Amino acid sequence: MIKWTLQKIVGSKNQRELKRMQPLVERINELEEAYQRESEEQLLSRVKDWQKHLHRYLPLQLPTKRQLETMDNESISAAATHVQERFDALRDEFPNLPTRIKTRAVSTMLRPLSTKSTKNFRIFVTSISIIFFQKPMPL
Repeated sequence: MIKWTLQKIVGSKNQRELKRMQPLVERINELEEAYQRESEEQLLSRVKDWQKHLHRYLPLQLPTKRQLETMDNESISAAATHVQERFDALRDEFPNLPTRIKTRAVSTMLRPLSTKSTKNFRIFVTSISIIFFQKPMPL
């Protein structure tokens, strides 16, 4: 009895959801009517604009650190230009992005491993190979 009375006063969960969503449904119907009045060329240009806008948020494909180590300066500059173009496209929405991507020679960007770290790496690989394979792995 109490449940029935509350549903009559407040409404069921489905009725409350429908009431909450009604303004959104009305807005969608308004947009549909507006788009139906537009010509096909206008719709196509609008779709291309949306695609261009959304394309800016696709994942950025960049070379890995190892690939950067083997690239020449011209390829590194091309990758930096690609990043700069993406930043320029997003600058209106994200004003704190860097204004310029700096490119330097590979030797100054990526320093080689020191002999001490190389030795430590070899010790690590040898100990891992002994644990898993019960014999040292040749390096």
